Amino acid sequence: MSKILLINYSKQVAGRVSKELGIDVMRGYLAGSGSYSLNNLGVSIPAIDFYIPESFAEFQAVFINFSITNKIKEEFEEQAKGDYAENGQHFLSDYWVNDRGYLVIFTGKDLVDLTMLGVPLEAKAAQQTDKTARMGMYINKDNPLRISLNEQLKNIKMPASHYLSVSDDKTAKKYLESGYLDHPYTNSSSKSIGLYIDSEQDAGDYGWNDSPQVMVLPTFKSLSSITTALTRTFSILSPKLLPISDKEWISSDVYYPKSVIDYQDDINHTLKLAEQRVEKLEDAKSKEIVKLAAYLGVLTQTDDELVESTRWLLSEVLGLSVIDVDAENGKGNRKEDLLITKNDGIKILVEVKGIKAEYPSPKHIGQATNHFIRKSKLGVEKCILIINHDYETEPLQRNEAYNGDDSELLESVEYVSYLDTRVLHKICLAVANGNLLKENAVEIITGDGRITYDESKQ
Repeated sequence: MSKILLINYSKQVAGRVSKELGIDVMRGYLAGSGSYSLNNLGVSIPAIDFYIPESFAEFQAVFINFSITNKIKEEFEEQAKGDYAENGQHFLSDYWVNDRGYLVIFTGKDLVDLTMLGVPLEAKAAQQTDKTARMGMYINKDNPLRISLNEQLKNIKMPASHYLSVSDDKTAKKYLESGYLDHPYTNSSSKSIGLYIDSEQDAGDYGWNDSPQVMVLPTFKSLSSITTALTRTFSILSPKLLPISDKEWISSDVYYPKSVIDYQDDINHTLKLAEQRVEKLEDAKSKEIVKLAAYLGVLTQTDDELVESTRWLLSEVLGLSVIDVDAENGKGNRKEDLLITKNDGIKILVEVKGIKAEYPSPKHIGQATNHFIRKSKLGVEKCILIINHDYETEPLQRNEAYNGDDSELLESVEYVSYLDTRVLHKICLAVANGNLLKENAVEIITGDGRITYDESKQ
């Protein structure tokens, strides 16, 4: 019986595909882990977490979706392994190069380097301005693949997430020179948003057989529809490799009264409305993320970007009056000092630092002291040293700064307090979520010594 592998698909979508096609469907997981490993040449490469229930060779078609929801990530978190570079890449490239089955990759926000999947193509982030998708090839009425791709044209989600091209790879150049690289989808500027590598040349159909070994396609509004359509097409192209029952008419609605068909029409209409609603919500979510970028910024940024994110949180979330002292005095491009004024008129100097090191140097306490003394003419009563340290490490995994002897140094300087950006972030989240009053938050962040926040005690 035919069996296909759906990677990064939800249970609902996979179930819908299985029911529509009447074949076995299995689910897997493959995504960038955010960490790095060394290859055989000692070069650092991004690590990939993956879970494959069976060998790739067991499947007649493999589909990989790179728009991964948090729910899917959480589902496969325990099963996923991080040794893809050793045990995954070779088998996946061997799968499509040797015609073991069809490989289809849908680009998206979570797309990994295609060469790491054994696919000699390059994907660059699109400009997110083009809203029109076009067919990039001639449509032949006798060509099932091109007809199927054309029928799914309106299902493409635009703007596309990536533009595709050939990577600087000998394998890719071989296909390009042979003319085996096809461009099924482009945008209105003729940039490729879909590519596939043909398996063999044929004298008919304008020179090509249109039997794709590997396809890289854009994101689609309905993942189940495109997956079902392509699988049916692959069955036509390779009936022995991927046989699908010719008795599909038994499960169709055409032999029932109109009342049954009306139900299906209602189902299709509801699905369409739901997809449109989800699309609007995803767009609104993206805009909200951009608007609230400072929440992540104080955990990941350095230099002026970190200062700006800190200023935004202090003013927009905590309601403090904040000015950039260096900008006010016209001093250079490096802006580290902010001046906040509380409702009672008390002025406090804020020095912001982004440190890549695992532990920030105690010299920053001395620098904060010097800046406080130099700016005493502004009427400031104290200085808060805000540091985002070890900013490339996941916040929960970072160590506490200024412990031991450094802690004694911090305690000895009465007019300098220390605020970890993780604590600032937690406080601002509590205010935004309605769990902490602004005035209480301000009192916490303007406290003395090491500033802490225990949300369980609020």
